[in-house]
Order: sequence, then C-alpha cells, then structure tokens
Amino acid sequence: MTPAPLTGAKILLTGVTGQVAGPLARNLVAAGNTVYGTSRFADADARAKVEADGVIPVAIDLETGSFDEIPDGLDYVINMAVAKSNNFDRDLAANAEGVALLMERVKGVKAFFHCSSCAVYEPNGHVSHVETDDLGDNHRAMGFMTTYSISKIAAESAVKYASKRFGVPA
Repeated sequence: MTPAPLTGAKILLTGVTGQVAGPLARNLVAAGNTVYGTSRFADADARAKVEADGVIPVAIDLETGSFDEIPDGLDYVINMAVAKSNNFDRDLAANAEGVALLMERVKGVKAFFHCSSCAVYEPNGHVSHVETDDLGDNHRAMGFMTTYSISKIAAESAVKYASKRFGVPA
C-alpha cells in the first residue's frame, strides 16, 4: 500500500532553517501545501531564504515558549527543531518543555510528528538500533554535544505526555 501524498494541508514545520527541515519544507511547498516554517529568525538572511522557498516564516522560541506568531487552523505540525547549546537548562527548556508547550498551543491539529534521533540509544558501535533498545547518553559518551542525547530523551517523554494530556496524536 502506498500512502497518499500530503497536499493542500496547512503545516507548521519547526527548525526550518536546519539541514533536514529546509529541504523538507521545499518539498512540502512543491506538493501544494501551505508551510509555516519556524525559527527564532534572528538572522534576516535566513528569513529571506525561507520566504524565497515559498515558506511563510513564523518566529517562535521553544526555549521561552514564545508562540505568538503561530497561526490558527493548522492541520499538522512537524517538529524538527533542536537546541544544541551544551547547557542543560536551555536545551531541556527548548527540546522538552518547549515542545510540550507547543503541543498545547496547537492541540487541535490532526497530528504532531516529532523527529527524534538515534542519539537517544546506548552507544553500540555501528550496529543498527531498534526502537526497544536501551536508552543512553550516546553523545556524551562520544565526547561532543553533551546535552543532546539526554534532551532528546526528555523530548520524547514530553511528547508522549503532551499527546495524552492534550489529545494530540503524535
């Protein structure tokens, strides 16, 4: 069975200035969707690039829970944003608490897709992971992005909670 293409939807895509969300935004626009791309947009050039891609820029801040520009009437949210400051307070505020607050703000959507990472799993060399593998502080063990794995694990937990609490399929 092949899924039907997503077209004609109003989609909020977080982290639109990132390496993964940027190309995804362009593909969603090309498929006929209205895409609202979020970032802090501290850089005017980043906002201009997003607009040039046909994406409607929406400034949000997951760390502070600032969501004033998010439009109503969204169909879907795709969360690709991630904070990687190596400061646990800031990264947990953005990646876990902020995502739960975002889910509360958009609680009428059909679905909320949260992008996690293989970094949530215990390091095991180059063996492929399965979803039931043990969680672990993967990136700290590797010596870089010391807050990343833990904040992504916390984000998964926050999304599970918010999905139940606000009735948002995730």
